[in-house]
Formats: sequence, structure tokens, C-alpha cells
Amino acid sequence: MKLTRRDIALIRDLALSHVLSRDQILERYFGSTTRVNTRLRGLMSLGFVERLETLHDSLHAPSPDTEKLPAGSFLNLIPGADDRIRTGDLLFTKQLLYH
Repeated sequence: MKLTRRDIALIRDLALSHVLSRDQILERYFGSTTRVNTRLRGLMSLGFVERLETLHDSLHAPSPDTEKLPAGSFLNLIPGADDRIRTGDLLFTKQLLYH
């Protein structure tokens, strides 16, 4: 799968937002649910996006592998942000969702 400009923009938005729902991604980047699902599966298979299952929605976040993208690190987009906040296993978000 070849990464597109839209993929890079999507991953950048994920890095800035920490987490986006599939519906938010659909509204901003895609015209159909089938297209967004297919593309997110592809980005997950490449290791650039992680998926968190919830009872009502599926949430997506950037994986630490986003630093390997040709566009450079997305983790340093916010000056002074600690990379540890934006990487790892999304423990804080998972705790909020599942406890």
C-alpha cells in the first residue's frame, strides 16, 4: 500500500488530537464508510494507526511507528509536548474507556 497525502494528513491529525473516532475521520477525509474502513485497516496493517474498541464507536490513534514516515515526526508538532504523552500504549485513554 502506498501512502498518500491524505494518509499523511490523517496521521498528522491523529498525532495532534491523540485519538479520533472513525466518524470524525470519515467526516474530514472520506466520502463513504467503506472507504474509511478500508483505508484505516490498511494504515493499521502498516503499523501507523492503532484502534481502540469501545462499546459505541471505534477510536483510532497514531502508533509510535509514525516517526518512520517520510514526512518526519508528528510527535513534535506541539512545542514543549512530552513525546511520552503521545506514544506508548495509550494507557490513560484505555483506562478512561474501560474502567
